[in-house]
Amino acid sequence: MCFLAADDLARFLEDLGFDSVTFSYPLTHLDSSFLGFRSSSLVAFGREELLEQFEQVKALKSHFAVLNPTAGVEEMQRLVKSEEQQFECLGGYRYFYLDWNLMVWRCHAWDAPMCSIFDLEENR
Repeated sequence: MCFLAADDLARFLEDLGFDSVTFSYPLTHLDSSFLGFRSSSLVAFGREELLEQFEQVKALKSHFAVLNPTAGVEEMQRLVKSEEQQFECLGGYRYFYLDWNLMVWRCHAWDAPMCSIFDLEENR
């Protein structure tokens, strides 16, 4: 697969009028109701290929404003390598997903909702 070098990608983004960029982990499947995934060859990376893409994101930081913290990118690399996490997931603590059926999910990657929004207690 052919990828743009960091400086080429920076120029391309600047030519499009962007002054910063953020990258999302490629989602090819989710068991939740969240539809922000797609099974596509555009995001179907092998293990080594994905690790290299994370390295490219880190390299781009010296050429362009990348909003992903390096520590977050490195955490994704540990996930791909099945290494121990250094940072706790905030899903269900500081992050929730509310679907169109008003069901509350810990995060979009979980396979079952927590409850209906109407079942949440009021906090005053």
